[in-house]
Amino acid sequence: MDKITLLDTDLLQNEKLFREVIYWKNFFRAQLGWHYVLDLIWKLEKIDLLDLPKGSLIIDAGAGYGLMQYILAGRGFNIISVTLPPVK
Repeated sequence: MDKITLLDTDLLQNEKLFREVIYWKNFFRAQLGWHYVLDLIWKLEKIDLLDLPKGSLIIDAGAGYGLMQYILAGRGFNIISVTLPPVK
C-alpha cells in the first residue's frame, strides 16, 4: 500500500455522532482539536457499520486519553483500553 488517505472533514456533518463526541468531550472537559473529533467520528461510523450487539467486547488499542472507551461504554459495549506510557 503506497498511498495515504486523509479523513474527509465532511464527517463533521454527521450531527448525531458529532453531538455524541462533543457531549463526552465536554463531560470530561477534554481539550481536543477538531482533528481528534474527526477521528472519533470516523471510528464510530466504522463501528456502527459492524452492527455489534450490546455487550460486545471491543479492544481500544492506542487508547490515549481514553475518551473512546467512555463513548463505547455509554453505548453498552464492554471495553478493554490499552495504551503505552509516554516516552521520557
